[in-house]
Amino acid sequence: MSEEQPLLSASPRTRSFAILARVAHFRSQIYRWLALGFFPPDDALAGALESGAMLDEMNAATLWLGDDRARLAAGLGEIDRLGPVALETLQADYERFFGKSVDRVSDRESAYRWRDVSDVVGASGDVARALRQQYRQCGAAATAPGSEDHVAVELEFMAYLCAREAGAWGAETPETARQLRRQQGNFLDDHLGRWLPDFCGQIEGRPGESFYICLARLCDSWMRIEHGPGYVAGSR
Repeated sequence: MSEEQPLLSASPRTRSFAILARVAHFRSQIYRWLALGFFPPDDALAGALESGAMLDEMNAATLWLGDDRARLAAGLGEIDRLGPVALETLQADYERFFGKSVDRVSDRESAYRWRDVSDVVGASGDVARALRQQYRQCGAAATAPGSEDHVAVELEFMAYLCAREAGAWGAETPETARQLRRQQGNFLDDHLGRWLPDFCGQIEGRPGESFYICLARLCDSWMRIEHGPGYVAGSR
């Protein structure tokens, strides 16, 4: 209760900015968990699944959605039913989905942008350069050189922008916050929204039961909420 009391005497402007800051913070949390899920699995991911930290934080981060929260229930519920997943299982499934296998699904944006241009190799380089420049302009960088168009890196960049937006609302600098919100919308329009539907749809279409199938369904549902009519949901 003590954390809420300062807001009771705050101005309507301060209260509204505090609410917007919390929403941006929650959105950042969701993007960070999705990014962690699509990075190569490690002890942090396996531990978060075993302890329930991933589900607990994502459930808490979606409470503000109201009725839209039901659209995430399937993905969250499936991950919950999977229970703890051993790191060895995560690594084997990751290799099956994203490594050198017959079931492989490309986790790079450049693999999906061939429809836009005739030069596939050139398109790959153009996408990487555009992303590298965009990250640099926002004070960010890919976790590893050459990974700019990896799904986890792009999701992590969205988490970074949302966190900066939360900070701007908290500092009561609304113009900066709105500019960051526009940058997020543009990034979805220009990048994630243009290829994530195919990516998630291909994973969801794979047979069997896997954390990554559940994660793809959750990611697809979240992006439909985030991107709205601009996002074409993955195939079922």
